[in-house]
Amino acid sequence: MNSSKIQGGAEMKAKNARLLISFMALAVFAIAAAPAFGQGVAFQASSLPVQVRGEGLTETIGAVVLQATGSGTVPSGSSITIVYSGAIASPSSFTAQAGLSCSIGATPCTNFTVSATGSQYTVQVNTSTAFAPGNYIEVSQIRMNINALGSGTTTVTATLSGTSATPVTNPITFTQSQVVVASIVNPSVKGSIATSPTPVLQTCSIAGGGYTFSVKAGENYPAAVTSSTDETNFTGAIYTISNGSLVNVSIANVPSGLAVAVGGYTVTFNGSSLVTTSGGSTPIAPQALGSPLYNATTTGAIFNGSTAVTTAASWPGSYTLSLASGSAVQTSSGGTLSWTFSVTGDSTSAVEAFTVGFTIGLPTSSGAAISGTTGSLASIGTVVTATATVSLSPSSGVVSFATNNEGGGTVATIGDCVTNLLFPFSTNQAGFDTTVMISNTSADKTAFPTGGAAAQSGTCTMTFYPTDLTTQTSSSSGTAGTPSQFTTPTIPAGGAYSFAQSTSSFKGQSGYMFAVCRFLDAHAFSFVVNGTPSTGTISQGLLALVIPNGSISTGRLANPGNGGVAFVATGSWEGLVH
Repeated sequence: MNSSKIQGGAEMKAKNARLLISFMALAVFAIAAAPAFGQGVAFQASSLPVQVRGEGLTETIGAVVLQATGSGTVPSGSSITIVYSGAIASPSSFTAQAGLSCSIGATPCTNFTVSATGSQYTVQVNTSTAFAPGNYIEVSQIRMNINALGSGTTTVTATLSGTSATPVTNPITFTQSQVVVASIVNPSVKGSIATSPTPVLQTCSIAGGGYTFSVKAGENYPAAVTSSTDETNFTGAIYTISNGSLVNVSIANVPSGLAVAVGGYTVTFNGSSLVTTSGGSTPIAPQALGSPLYNATTTGAIFNGSTAVTTAASWPGSYTLSLASGSAVQTSSGGTLSWTFSVTGDSTSAVEAFTVGFTIGLPTSSGAAISGTTGSLASIGTVVTATATVSLSPSSGVVSFATNNEGGGTVATIGDCVTNLLFPFSTNQAGFDTTVMISNTSADKTAFPTGGAAAQSGTCTMTFYPTDLTTQTSSSSGTAGTPSQFTTPTIPAGGAYSFAQSTSSFKGQSGYMFAVCRFLDAHAFSFVVNGTPSTGTISQGLLALVIPNGSISTGRLANPGNGGVAFVATGSWEGLVH
């Protein structure tokens, strides 16, 4: 036999033996290593999304629960990261185990430490931790800047990832990498005016006791208006809570010298008013701020200062609206008046609304109340609408909100007492001139000591509507010009003001003229003459027609009829009379 073939065969057998040993070693290694690949942890991620306020800068979002679907170990040095779709409020507050809870057999949460920066919350694994099926960790008490997400955003999400210290043998995986943690309600509160009709005030006669209106602030979801207790229950372990949501009511355009006072309040729950007795239907009367309203649908107690409720027959049991800031009575100096309200004893499972009553009128001399005596206010020269705006009050605390307007509306219309006068014809053309005299007859106490007018002073705004007298014919009315105006000096009560058209801005024109005088009981006369009073040969005197106001909100209204006969309007129609 060829020795080379024998040697070759021996070498082949030796090679085959070495290969077999190698394959066996690999198989043993593979068998030994196979269980190691199954020692990672797969987590089922879930969250119960909560509703949050779109105006909120520090809203509490829903918890994220990571539950193990099987047995496995997360080795030391690993980490789990949650990235939210918005920035975390006060991320430096998250140290040690803040916001983290665990259910991993007897393993404590101290196996982990947490940190936060920007929108990221990280769980650092410091000790290898074994998970059994159903074990979980939970991340909660996170507050976020929801407002920064923009008004078009409707949800808040959390995106999950894991970094294992030994990713081959102990991977960290998730059955889904993103969960929704919050739904956004924007606006979260609805402000409205509960009063109808709108009070109408005239400066010459502000009624004693003032005029009332109401402002309503209602939730658009159950926890939109919260107490400090509510907010503490949400995240009190991590954040220091100094207030709940504060509801601000601002009243603008109140003329200087008028006062606004806040009064009592009422509440509705899920659209229903509280009632005064068991089984009754009479709503609870407005309650003073700072005093609780009780709902006694199953007890016989009577409320509002009578028998106190000792048992919570029906939630919330003791809803209380209080004034957090702003004086109860405020006198305007031309700026905006504001009141801030807080609640206690509310429910976070029912939609609530509170309605606050206000009174607008003249203040007492001390400014501590609305005067009970009828009086007057200086002329304001225009008609103004006082408006209310409801908002969630911005704050520098944990519970804070971006600048917002939750709604509101007109709460009062305020205008001067006016007399409207019409001069049907006035001319300073073709050699004619017109002299006008306006009298303020509101100082009539000597003539009518027991029934006289309230003395007032004010200006008159004259408006001239010109036509071309020289082109008027039996078939043509002439050409209409551009109206113009001027305002007289203040005419005191008992005084008069006169002017010649030729010396005014209406010179050289013919037409008709209105005078809007900012006092009651104005009367006027005009005198037309060709030339001067001493040289004229043609003259005519005209009494100005008084056009009653319909109201300061409707202005001048046409006479609906009466067969064409002039009459004094008793309602809001125009009666063309002297």
